[in-house]
Amino acid sequence: MQENMNVKDILIIFKKWWNIILSSVFISIGISAVFTFFILTPKFSSSTQLIVTLPNTAQNSINLNDVNANLMMINTYKDFIQKGNIVTEKAQKELEKSIGFSGTSEDLKKMIHVSQEQNSQMFTITATATKSSDAAQIANTMAVVFQNQVKEVLTNVDKVSVVSNAQVMKDPIFPNKKLMLAVGFLVGLLLGLTIAIILEMLDHTVKSSEYIEETFGLTTLGTVPQMAAKELQAQSVTSNSGRSEMSQLNKVNSAEQEQVKSRNRTRV
Repeated sequence: MQENMNVKDILIIFKKWWNIILSSVFISIGISAVFTFFILTPKFSSSTQLIVTLPNTAQNSINLNDVNANLMMINTYKDFIQKGNIVTEKAQKELEKSIGFSGTSEDLKKMIHVSQEQNSQMFTITATATKSSDAAQIANTMAVVFQNQVKEVLTNVDKVSVVSNAQVMKDPIFPNKKLMLAVGFLVGLLLGLTIAIILEMLDHTVKSSEYIEETFGLTTLGTVPQMAAKELQAQSVTSNSGRSEMSQLNKVNSAEQEQVKSRNRTRV
């Protein structure tokens, strides 16, 4: 096989070893589907949004300093939820009663994430669980507990408002089914092509007259085309038919010659 492979060579390999390539693709997709739908545990996510306001520095007015103070305090709220124990321990007890949560407060910390959009006074509590209903319940419970506890610890907080409650999501965030199947297809295709190329490289039979000229520097005088089994059978039938016709013709000629000899004898 030529060292430098072009697109034409790859197409020839694909056509020759298509059964191996397709088998590899289907097997890879099948394995990916088994892992996606039966082995990997799905995870669901649900989020709730809150906003915390501080007391105004002047009555009935909100200035830039108030807004900046609220933005700076969001990092404090994030640490208060994720790193402190007050909110998570209280929420753990509430969740144990409502959904039968069996984890600890440390387990609960690993299941939640607090984020903030840039230059926004709102922040989001996102919960992840193996059940969509549990994820929504955890996020909403964390929001309510934070709403009740933050004023007792941070005295400068004026009001905590839940902007949107967490909803039960139907589709899991993990695994991504379409992505997993697409990866399985690509892996199977690459693996099948790799196997086909290796098999082609291990096949040292002469495939073209150009190979002889380039490798050995010899001139090809002629080629014998490869014939399929049906073509060989048809050729054999044609050959046998021709022989049978020739044999019958020879018999007819012999009979005619005998008749001529017999007539000549009768005349004599």
